[in-house]
Amino acid sequence: MNIDTLRRKIKKAYQKRHNWRDTGAEFGVTGGMVYRIAMSDYEPKRAHIRAALGLPVYIPAPACPHCGIVHISKRCPSQRSQPRDLFGIPIAELLWLLEHREEYN
Repeated sequence: MNIDTLRRKIKKAYQKRHNWRDTGAEFGVTGGMVYRIAMSDYEPKRAHIRAALGLPVYIPAPACPHCGIVHISKRCPSQRSQPRDLFGIPIAELLWLLEHREEYN
């Protein structure tokens, strides 16, 4: 279920009861929480609230120390591997290094 579907369900349940506290009890959260979800663009982040509402739960994931983004693979795509010697460098990059008199490490 996504947040927009949940908002519609909350609003429909509220139209039956006309009470936010009872509507919240139906969904397993407080009345203030269902009011906030239904009347604003709020989306809960806490795992126990998301689970009670039937939303997918967010889990913390470690970010890459190099770029700060969470990757699916174990390697950072922004970190290119260093060639072992001058013959492993692509020709265009080698030409750039020579033209700009850059040192290769």
